[in-house]
Amino acid sequence: MRIALVSDIHANLQAWNAVLEDIQALGIDQIINLGDVVGYGPNPSEVLESVRKHSRISVIGNHDAVCALRMCPSVFNDQARAAIEWTQSQLDEEACQFLNELPDMARPEDNSFLITHAEVVAPLNFGYILTAEDAEKNFAACKDSIIFIGHTHRPGLFLLNETGEVTLHEPGEFNCDPNLRYIINPGSVGDPRTEDIVASYCIFDSETRDVEFRRVKFDIDAYRQAIDASGLEARPFFIRYLDAVEGNGESVIPTVGESDYIPQFDISVRMPIVKEKKKMHPLLPVGLITLLIGFAAIAWIMIPRSDKAAEVTAAPAVEEKVAAAAPPSPPEPPAPPKIATKLPVTARYVRISDPKGPFLSLAEVEVMSEGKNVAVKKKARQSSTHSAHMQASKAVDGNRRGHKSNLITHTNAHRPIWWEVDLGQEYPISAITLWNRNEGKELMKRLDGFTLEMFDSKRQPVYRTEKNRGAVYRIDVK
Repeated sequence: MRIALVSDIHANLQAWNAVLEDIQALGIDQIINLGDVVGYGPNPSEVLESVRKHSRISVIGNHDAVCALRMCPSVFNDQARAAIEWTQSQLDEEACQFLNELPDMARPEDNSFLITHAEVVAPLNFGYILTAEDAEKNFAACKDSIIFIGHTHRPGLFLLNETGEVTLHEPGEFNCDPNLRYIINPGSVGDPRTEDIVASYCIFDSETRDVEFRRVKFDIDAYRQAIDASGLEARPFFIRYLDAVEGNGESVIPTVGESDYIPQFDISVRMPIVKEKKKMHPLLPVGLITLLIGFAAIAWIMIPRSDKAAEVTAAPAVEEKVAAAAPPSPPEPPAPPKIATKLPVTARYVRISDPKGPFLSLAEVEVMSEGKNVAVKKKARQSSTHSAHMQASKAVDGNRRGHKSNLITHTNAHRPIWWEVDLGQEYPISAITLWNRNEGKELMKRLDGFTLEMFDSKRQPVYRTEKNRGAVYRIDVK
């Protein structure tokens, strides 16, 4: 099966239509969306509708998450936040609900690869995989041999060889060796940050394990007209870049890993751009030497001397030391948030993950705040759903019994396995009670060893415990 991996479309209808036309012309069997369908661009509704129609699997991106209120808009700068607020006004309730229910990670039916928008380590923190060290941490976080990501807008791949070395490679055509591991980024469809302004995606053949990166031209002038007509003031990176330079916009950004460039961060888009290294002027060393000689000559002339050699003392002269001005100390980085292991904590999201069993099943999850269960009837989701009557919402429907399959949640066996509830706002949480599937000891053992995590409204972790005892009907966490 030939699969097209697309990412970071960012409501760019012109780029998406061009890529879709290319995909259809090649007879691709399936499209998988790696996130950030919306944000920045002027056609969020049309693009999202088309992506929903044509994509077999989708995962959530950070712009999607903020638009669906699964992340706080304060994580973005003013320009990106203004674009998201405008985007929210363009989407109906059904579209926002679709974004809200997207998983953070997924796999196809044959488990041939893993997909996520940003990092495997903490998918909803939306960190960047930019270096070999970043890639190494993400390889260690899963066992998949092939991982597809987006988020950086830069096509390329990291390869983990048999000796444990991680290397960065530019996009092209290659075959995935079954003895090696890969993190592959197809680049951005709608907000390119490559050496020429074209839409980028890749094709994966699940039978041959061949990967091909594709680059597709789109109508930039039509996009400009659309964004001007929308009244949207924020502009995506590639438009701002083209506006800032003269010429036709080709070969404006160096390729990944080019040694003459160093990565910097453009605060306005929270993404790596590149700046040319500052080079020393060829006459600068000569000028410095000339200055030093001049200062030495002046000092020699000004030193008082005597004609009588006998009066020269043998005592060494004491040099007057001038302390060099120390460079200002860099500001201390903010301390990482403290993650509690005991209640109470203040949190919005409650997540249960990584049980010993091949599945995760829950009868009910009660989250207590000031004597009330604040989880009941709230929005819940899970990594996968075994069958239609075993949705994530079954664990917050107020029914604890759990002795029938239509009363419990149930995931598939594809890891990572997790269930999560969004409380809608932050609450001071004093206790949590989990009600297990109540159909015999063997089935209850599946929940044993689970991890319990809680996050605040900005998706920062505030609580985490691992290897919790779960092979009983009622589990109390206090």
